[in-house]
Amino acid sequence: MIYFLNETYFAVKSRNEINIYDFAEREIQNTYKTTDLSVCPAFIKDLILTFSNGASLNLTAGK
Repeated sequence: MIYFLNETYFAVKSRNEINIYDFAEREIQNTYKTTDLSVCPAFIKDLILTFSNGASLNLTAGK
């Protein structure tokens, strides 16, 4: 299963799709040292996670 974060991507093998949000949150925290999307680069604010079956989960930062 591959997870894409727009301009950057992280590949992960996982059978548990319920952890998609947790995965994204961890990657954002590890990369930007915060889970507050408002202080992250613009592309992360319109975060799209896409995985191999074609489904996607959109996570957007609050205003």
